[in-house]
Amino acid sequence: MRCYDGTEWREFSLRDPATGLLIPAGIWTEQHYGDNSTLLVLCDLPYAEADYIRDYAEFVRYRQGSTVSK
Repeated sequence: MRCYDGTEWREFSLRDPATGLLIPAGIWTEQHYGDNSTLLVLCDLPYAEADYIRDYAEFVRYRQGSTVSK
């Protein structure tokens, strides 16, 4: 798992099934899967497509405080 907060990238290896990772809102993530991998996502609110930024350049502008166009 690679995570970017707008300033620095951090990488996390989640090979142990007993390990989890809490990712707060406003973090760009990239997931890389191996054979027999499973990704489980738990959320506190129902999914809403409009809540997500899918374009990396738009995310960078958002983190820099610029207006994001949807």
